[in-house]
Amino acid sequence: MRLCLAVVLSCILCARLRALQPHGRLFPSPSPSKTGGGLLKGMRHRYGVSGPLDASASASVASSVVDVGVPTGGIQLHEVVDVPDSGRAAPSFDWMAHWYPIAPVSCTDKERPFSFTLLNQPLVIWWDEPKQEWRCALDRCPHRMAPLSEGRIVEGNVECPYHGWRFEGSTGGCTAIPQAQPDTPLPIGTRACATIFPCQEQQGLVWVRPTPDTQQQHGGGAEAGWPAMLTSETVDSEQPNAVTFDSFRDVPYDYATLFENLIDQSHVPITHHGSASSRKKAKHLPLRMTRPASERGFEGVYEDSEERVETVFRAPMYQHHNATRKGYSLTALHYCVPMEPGRARIIGRITVKFDNGGPVVGLLRRVPLWLVHLFALRSLDDDNIFLHVQDRRIAAAGGPGKLPQNYYLPTATDLYVAQFRTWVKKWGSNGPWGFEPLEGLTKLTPRSELLNHVDSHIIHCTQCLKALKTMNSLKGYLRVGVLLGIIGASRLAGKMAWYSGGGMVACAMAMAAISAIENALKYGPEIPMRNK
Repeated sequence: MRLCLAVVLSCILCARLRALQPHGRLFPSPSPSKTGGGLLKGMRHRYGVSGPLDASASASVASSVVDVGVPTGGIQLHEVVDVPDSGRAAPSFDWMAHWYPIAPVSCTDKERPFSFTLLNQPLVIWWDEPKQEWRCALDRCPHRMAPLSEGRIVEGNVECPYHGWRFEGSTGGCTAIPQAQPDTPLPIGTRACATIFPCQEQQGLVWVRPTPDTQQQHGGGAEAGWPAMLTSETVDSEQPNAVTFDSFRDVPYDYATLFENLIDQSHVPITHHGSASSRKKAKHLPLRMTRPASERGFEGVYEDSEERVETVFRAPMYQHHNATRKGYSLTALHYCVPMEPGRARIIGRITVKFDNGGPVVGLLRRVPLWLVHLFALRSLDDDNIFLHVQDRRIAAAGGPGKLPQNYYLPTATDLYVAQFRTWVKKWGSNGPWGFEPLEGLTKLTPRSELLNHVDSHIIHCTQCLKALKTMNSLKGYLRVGVLLGIIGASRLAGKMAWYSGGGMVACAMAMAAISAIENALKYGPEIPMRNK
């Protein structure tokens, strides 16, 4: 019954949110590869940095900002990215000194540790039940470098899967060594400790700052504060007429390629034709900067007779579109989390606030989270199959530094992309990987992997794993129903035989429907809707 309700609600949700969005899309999209050495040379102050907790609290904005405008004939990217110096050096951006969201709490398993790569650093995150806090450490046991994420949680401590060493999450101190001699004190030196990173839960997300918390390891307190998200700019989902959907996915292309895609509203009617929008909606978008690119980011607006869409970028990875139309407002918020070169995580939060919500709000709030993730994953599939190729071509053509020669931006619709590239080069130290060429990013990932939802989302999402388990159980019951129907149809006579046969057919059809939903949750379509 619950599954049938989910299927019906999915149709209603899809139709309703297509009509609500400024350009017809539920989750604007974004989309792993190995790299050579020397990729982190561009990072500044990898350890021991006491930077600001969020982008808005960073150093004061430079007095001179880049006023791009829209020159006749379109935007010349070389005029934007290769901005002449204003006589004062741009400050060095420290990617390691900021807070980054890792995952929505609603989808994260608190029963076991999990791994995550942030800025090319392997981390392990776990829930400390006794202290009611999230913990984060370098995913490496100091004993013999085994990954702690493959272990388990014991009384709030993370246990290494190799020899059972345990480490507590506030200082990284070793709390158990099964092989130690009885009555022998445990080692307390730094070499026996796990490397701890600041970690906290805010706004329904798990956040990590990728600078080891040396203050905590020496008995001090972690620097407290709010991570880089402006709560005043998001819609309060607790209001009676508001509904919020969260989703996330790992994508096989770089942070900057992901961000470009999310900031670009004009691609939606083309890329997502047939799935979440229509080519008929493609049009000129006279974008206008309200705050041109500076150290903190930029802001812009697009408006016509039907809607007003405000766009905000806060360095280094926060972005949202806030659309206001008659009867409702919609905020599409995204974090672009740099994992490693050629790989990033998108965390999306869509909030719709109705002037008069009525029963539609109650209906949307009953939609299972796994179903919301299904729509989000299918939307990202539309982009994954070509953004991955674009990302590798950028690397092969000389990287971001060569974009002025390789990008041609003839319309004002590309204004946000140009402004973002301005920030990356002038204030963002050329991105999280610095100015070194990205070696080893020319090999393409097979299409089947680009459309695989299991590795990019499901194995990290408790809601989707639970849904798949339920579907498997239902199919098991339905198989029994098919078998009983076959036996009844063959051995009974009259109406009972017809009833048994009808029940068998109903069970078989239900099995086929569940299998189709299960397959759609696990894998994207080989041919996108825009090409059918």
